Amino acid sequence: MWTNWSTSGAIPSMRAWVCPAEIETGSTDITLSVPDDANLRAAFRGALLLLADPANWEQMADATPEQCAEVFMELFEQFLSSE
Repeated sequence: MWTNWSTSGAIPSMRAWVCPAEIETGSTDITLSVPDDANLRAAFRGALLLLADPANWEQMADATPEQCAEVFMELFEQFLSSE
């Protein structure tokens, strides 16, 4: 049976982002405006930190979960230093 997670109040027990075939060396600047609320900024940091965990990545090609997580750990650290 299909569950609508947004209305059921339940959160899926497993998350996985698919690793790309390869990790490009270039980058794109993205500007985000995070609300000026300590709890919301903490939630944003926590969401970004999920991407820095290799366990949340699924390898389908050459790039490994560890490589993908490393990219987002660097982004997480950049974000922390900019706060």
